[in-house]
Amino acid sequence: MLFSPAYLSTLIVRPLRYFFETQAPEDLRWDQDDKKSQIEIDTINNFNKVKVEAKPRILVSRGQYSVNPVGLTDNLAQGKGIWEMKGSTNKVNMVTIQGVAQIMVEARNEGTCERVLDFAQHFLAWTSPMIAEAHGFKQFGLPLNISTCNPTKEDTEIFQCTINLPWYREEHWTVKSDDVSIKNFILTLKPAP
Repeated sequence: MLFSPAYLSTLIVRPLRYFFETQAPEDLRWDQDDKKSQIEIDTINNFNKVKVEAKPRILVSRGQYSVNPVGLTDNLAQGKGIWEMKGSTNKVNMVTIQGVAQIMVEARNEGTCERVLDFAQHFLAWTSPMIAEAHGFKQFGLPLNISTCNPTKEDTEIFQCTINLPWYREEHWTVKSDDVSIKNFILTLKPAP
């Protein structure tokens, strides 16, 4: 199954928006209409869409990830032997992909930052099994690592916390070839005299 980590931010933003739209208190309610919304929830590439002093915000980044081999035989997960296949190839290969998405919570005051963080971390911890199952993750969201709430500077002083959300997936692909045709092609290639 093919997976692109580029879509990971969206897989986190959409459930967070749903939660803050339907379950959050009125002063932290998310709405599709920017004028009605009391919080911004978006991907990190929309960092300066709304100034933080106007509304608290949750910004999601896909974070760093790694692609890892799983076997000594070119990541072979499943296949038949050369004698059974009579020289052809038909096998399934696999790699594991694991990473840590980053969720940044920012607010004008520390209390608001801690409140938004508390809602977000509880929601993510409670729904991580559903998100994992719905999108084919082997592991998603737990254990969550949460930073302290630190003051920082943008235009004015703001408070910022980070949630590191680990995830783990397997990626499988099939390798099929007609080795006889490839061998015939290679044999027709001869160096120029």
